Amino acid sequence: MGEFVHDGIIPRRTEPGFDKDAFRMRFDVGGRAFRPGTGRREPEDPLAAGREACCNITMRTLVLFLLLPGMALLTSAAGAGDADLPPCPSSPNCVSSRDPDPSRRVDPIPFRGTAEEAREALETVLRSLPRVTIVASSGSMVRAEFRSRLGFVDDVAFRIDEAAGVIHVRSASRTGYWDFGVNRRRVETIREAFVKFTETRRGGGPGNR
Repeated sequence: MGEFVHDGIIPRRTEPGFDKDAFRMRFDVGGRAFRPGTGRREPEDPLAAGREACCNITMRTLVLFLLLPGMALLTSAAGAGDADLPPCPSSPNCVSSRDPDPSRRVDPIPFRGTAEEAREALETVLRSLPRVTIVASSGSMVRAEFRSRLGFVDDVAFRIDEAAGVIHVRSASRTGYWDFGVNRRRVETIREAFVKFTETRRGGGPGNR
């Protein structure tokens, strides 16, 4: 803690017994002055208070700047493996096995075996379809983009529920309003191809399920 002596406060000529320390002003880190031995603080210095407030705001901003990217990464990592399918919008260009509305609902895709086996089979089926790109596959989630001949992109997401033995699916047009049944037909095509592939891999047929 430093000392500061105000110019002009301590006179050049002092009387006997005059205590110069009584006129010395000391400052704490907050910029507030006090007299030694009295414990009494002087009114707060506006400039020092402003500097302290500015410093506090800067430090808080820096901490948030450093922490937010890590929080975003943790959120993304959790969402990639455990997030549920988002709900369909009100527009008639989306279907989902999680939607309660019959006009937008499709049945989930059943499977036998582990979630890892189901994901591998699903990825194989998706790669066999035209103009499909798998954009993410981790944990229980698989996401793919379907591109039409005209360049329109539809987003399809799958969530594997190993306990229930089903793959929930959502297919939605990225743009536009009507889909003219394209998303529903796409889900049924994927379902048919998935069932056929898994039955062939097991060496069975529809009658041996």
